[in-house]
Order: sequence, then C-alpha cells, then structure tokens
Amino acid sequence: RQMCIRDRNGIWQTTVVVYKKEYYFSQGIICDTFSPFGKPSAIIKMGNTESPEELTHEYVQGLNEKFNIGNYDFFRNNTNNFSNEICQYLVGKDIPAEYFNISQEVFNGDFGEMIAPIVECFMQNVQGKSFSLNLKKKASIIDIKPI
Repeated sequence: RQMCIRDRNGIWQTTVVVYKKEYYFSQGIICDTFSPFGKPSAIIKMGNTESPEELTHEYVQGLNEKFNIGNYDFFRNNTNNFSNEICQYLVGKDIPAEYFNISQEVFNGDFGEMIAPIVECFMQNVQGKSFSLNLKKKASIIDIKPI
C-alpha cells in the first residue's frame, strides 16, 4: 500500500454560486454575495438548474442539520461535501472528483491509517470552535445557471 496520497494541485475549498448568491459551509451554512476565500483559483460550470431561486434557498437551508459547526469534519463532512450535495440537487451531477475525493485518498493506505487518529483528535478538540487552515488553493467556484 502507498504511504502518501498522490500529488495534488492543492486542497480545494469549494462554494456554489447560483442566482448570484454564493453558498458554502464554514461555521454553518453561509449564503452571501461573496465568500471570504478570495478570488477563485478555478470556476467549474456545472450546468443549468430548473430549481427556482426560493426553492433552492429553502433546500440549502434545510441542510443545516447535516452541515453545521457541530458536525464539521475536515475530511468527511466539509465544504466540498456540501457543494457536492447542492450540485446533486440542482443539476443531478457530482462535483469533479479532484475536488471531492481527497478524503478517500488521504485515508487509504498505511499513511491514512497512521494519521486518522491524529486528525480525529484534532477535530474533537476544535469541535464548535473557530479555527482557520491555510490551504494551498483559495477556492473553487461551482457555477450553476438558472434555465
């Protein structure tokens, strides 16, 4: 088994833009006209949605039980999982694997087994607290247009 994950361009922080609003998961679900992550490194056009604006907003707010500060997990329940769930609802597609499958790569193999307890301990210590990670990539915007 491999001791490390394959080479990546970075660890991505994704957001979803639809109806001129940007949705992301940080200290809970955030809906704003911009995100604090800075200029995106990439913009992925996922397609068009038939979901009306009001229904889209209601759906996203309904995800609060699954995506909140109490159950944030850097590898298993993060902003990329959140973006993926919204994209599945809006356009019926997953976000590209290079943005989404990092956790599976990290935890596969000997290296993942070795760091999993350390990550779990870290996550338990920061649960419900504000913290910041200096990620290699600022953001990737998942762009969805209404029909």
